[in-house]
Amino acid sequence: MKKPPFNDKKLRQAVAAAVDWDALVTNILFGFGTKTASIPPSAAPYALPQSEVEKLRFKNRNLELSRRLLREAGKPNGFSFTILTSEHGPDYTSTAQIFQSNLKDVGINAKIEVAEWGIHLKRWRTCDHTATYIGGVWKADPDLYLRPYLHSSKAEEFCGYKNAEVDRLMDESRTMANVAERVKVWHKIQRILAEDLPILFTMVGPPRFEITRDYVKDYEFMPQISRFNLKYAWLDK
Repeated sequence: MKKPPFNDKKLRQAVAAAVDWDALVTNILFGFGTKTASIPPSAAPYALPQSEVEKLRFKNRNLELSRRLLREAGKPNGFSFTILTSEHGPDYTSTAQIFQSNLKDVGINAKIEVAEWGIHLKRWRTCDHTATYIGGVWKADPDLYLRPYLHSSKAEEFCGYKNAEVDRLMDESRTMANVAERVKVWHKIQRILAEDLPILFTMVGPPRFEITRDYVKDYEFMPQISRFNLKYAWLDK
């Protein structure tokens, strides 16, 4: 959001409205998953109820809305941008390809740049991209999960999002001892983010388990199904 085109909220919204979110779950997760707001369902009780997520206006494909937003943003014929991704996660490039296909329907030309993982990671962290697709790991507390990317004191390192109300609510949540009241604050934050769309949170998979023999050492599981840590594994036998 530090540079065009996505410093314009309406263009971020136009992209979101053109995406077939249900198709992502069906084709990438083979139906074993769900759409998500900015806090994943597993982070209960702070996540928005799934029934509300399903009703969010930018979680359902609406090409008419997308085209209207493009017109209002002065881009009636669409625009072009590049999605930076890598082959590090098994769903990274395939998800970008679904975005690319969906966006063509409203005249948005999304190019895909596949980079080596180290380059992808560095460019993500230094904002050297127009858009990027990357997996995330949820935290039990929403403050740990979202503050590093979306609080204005931190976000300059990433996407540059600044919303005084979101800052205020995040700060307020840190001083609240009453969980029920804190949940209300984080639900409000998610509703704001669902309209501002600093990040397009796509989908989450179901709980997953991996099993290893007790003599397999130094292998750590990774939530995006990567087997990267096999390079460090060894057999104690």
